[in-house]
Amino acid sequence: DLDFGAADDCDSPLMCTPHSFPPSPEFRADVMARSAHFTDDVLYLARDHLRVAQQSRCEDSSVREVAKYLQQRQALAIFSVSDSAQGIVLSRGGHCAAKVGSGLCSSTRAMVPVLHNRFVYFQMSVLEASHQTGLASLGLGLATAEMPLNTLVGSWKNSFGICSSGQLLISSSWYNSSPCVPFGCGSTVGVLVYLDDSKVAEHWEGPMIQAYFVFTVDGKRITASLPGQTSTNEEVGRSAAQEPTLQVPRSMLSILVPRDEVLYPVLTLHSPHVEVLTRFCAEDVSSVDREQLGLPAGIPVYALDGSVVLGSEDVCRGASSERTPVPHSLHLRHPSPEPLREGSAGEDAVERAHTKTEEPESVASRSGVLPQEGPATNAACLPGFVASALVEGRNFPSALSNTSDAARVGNSDAGPIEAPSAD
Repeated sequence: DLDFGAADDCDSPLMCTPHSFPPSPEFRADVMARSAHFTDDVLYLARDHLRVAQQSRCEDSSVREVAKYLQQRQALAIFSVSDSAQGIVLSRGGHCAAKVGSGLCSSTRAMVPVLHNRFVYFQMSVLEASHQTGLASLGLGLATAEMPLNTLVGSWKNSFGICSSGQLLISSSWYNSSPCVPFGCGSTVGVLVYLDDSKVAEHWEGPMIQAYFVFTVDGKRITASLPGQTSTNEEVGRSAAQEPTLQVPRSMLSILVPRDEVLYPVLTLHSPHVEVLTRFCAEDVSSVDREQLGLPAGIPVYALDGSVVLGSEDVCRGASSERTPVPHSLHLRHPSPEPLREGSAGEDAVERAHTKTEEPESVASRSGVLPQEGPATNAACLPGFVASALVEGRNFPSALSNTSDAARVGNSDAGPIEAPSAD
């Protein structure tokens, strides 16, 4: 017989439930679905690690440096479970987020920050939901790590985002977009950002740099009129005598952000039970071309994980398999992670979750930014399914050896993220 506690300890005549079982119906449903989602999570995680391993051997030195940097940090281009508000549930290996809590605004941050001195592009897709009765209410954009997770992205300083109403929210100020394109279930929102370190402005809050950005909704570029916004293209990059200068399109908006801070992709959910799928890798990005982004030819575009979305000669995604390295130096910034917490999966679990790779080449000698040695990763930054799988002594490659989907996961030419087949 199950012992649910002494009768005199219960104020109700009904049988008591275990304190470890969530009382909320939404959280109970999440707990019951975890075992069903476990296989999907492992497959997505294995695919992501295979992608990073492949990028570490890429001929493009820029892509290779980013991949090895991610291996040093033991990070992936997914949502971070430790940087998600209470009530946010992550699935599909951290690529999909949904809100099950009762909070007004629940946000989740990506594990990987945006690169500096690069055009970085990523997408988020709002999945169709048959049970969704109203319009989806959410926002997405970029923010620093100091933004609270119960805050709408864009309402905090040094953050900017677009809301499902079609309006832009930039550093707590609302702006009407042109065209005003509301989005919801079935829509895909793209974000193009460029953090320019070549021009530093002194500010009372410290050194500031320009963050250029543009949003697209289902392929339509969104613009707005901001105070002080220039009407002509601006040059970014290093000295023209050493490297070719880049042109920031006039359609890109800009704000000042702290030079010493990093920006993370952020998703804020207001409506419950709305699933949003991230597209942080070039292989997952849906159709995109330069006309959508407003970029001239010759400017490469990178995904959040460092993979190339558009090469220098590419007109649209998939137009050419040849990727041209960016002429200027790679500039990554990342805060020092916290030490491993006691009671977590531990260092052994983290080491088993990642295959051994050769020592990353020294990039600090060229850029002065990347660390020569990767510090230990906070285990809380890894998705929960990693720890649960490794506690049982399972290694992901061996766990996939008897799985029919192993060949599909190992395919380096995998297409956009789709839900694994129920079969």
